[in-house]
Amino acid sequence: MDLLFILKKIIGHLLMPLPLLLLLFGAALLLLYSRYYRWGRRLTLLAVLVLLLLSIPPLTQPLISAYEQRYPPLNLNKETTAAQAIVILGGGTISTPAGASALAQLSSAASARLSEGVRLAHRYPTLPLIVTGSGVFHNLSNAELYALAAQELGLTANRLIPLTKPNDTEEEGEAIAAQIGRTTPFYLVTSASHMPRAMRIMQQLGLQPIAAPTDYLRSQKQLWIDYLPTETAWDDMRRYWHEQIGMLWLTLRGVD
Repeated sequence: MDLLFILKKIIGHLLMPLPLLLLLFGAALLLLYSRYYRWGRRLTLLAVLVLLLLSIPPLTQPLISAYEQRYPPLNLNKETTAAQAIVILGGGTISTPAGASALAQLSSAASARLSEGVRLAHRYPTLPLIVTGSGVFHNLSNAELYALAAQELGLTANRLIPLTKPNDTEEEGEAIAAQIGRTTPFYLVTSASHMPRAMRIMQQLGLQPIAAPTDYLRSQKQLWIDYLPTETAWDDMRRYWHEQIGMLWLTLRGVD
């Protein structure tokens, strides 16, 4: 088990908006029962205000949309680049009851990525489909479940290349380079919000990705009901914050 990867995951989760907000509430509670109770009331008010603001979709959707719109959907009718492979980045798995299909064991993000990858595979029947992702927290790796689920959706096993070792996007890029080389153009399938960071990493590694974003979180149009507080706004913020931290980490490491 990769302890460094697990540590990175734990730190990443602790830096997400909800744990940070809970920390703010905790600090406010401690101050309320001290001589600094006035600061405690102020922090409580601030925490409640942040909770409310981050629950309103029109305030969080523009943040995630800025990432999702960075790369347009792949238009196969206009695509002229001669891609030689299709790559789906790992998107996570879930624990399910015994006997559940491989497709049911993929997270919602992974299911969306696989659907787009299989669509491309049906459109280009001669291209290999490379699926990536480790299985640190599960018996089967993300790549293995991708491969099984792709077969459930009609692809043959001889078209599938599972890369089961990579734990993160950078390791996925290195594994892809080892598999197909750095000069081979390929369709890169991942969530639209993750695509800017994924493309930045792949290009830094000298690879030739062609963006094929999927798993869009939000509609471009807003209705009046969207102005009501909802938990989906927190999902927007969580994914946006995750990408922001990832981008900041790349910048600190000097990745262009």
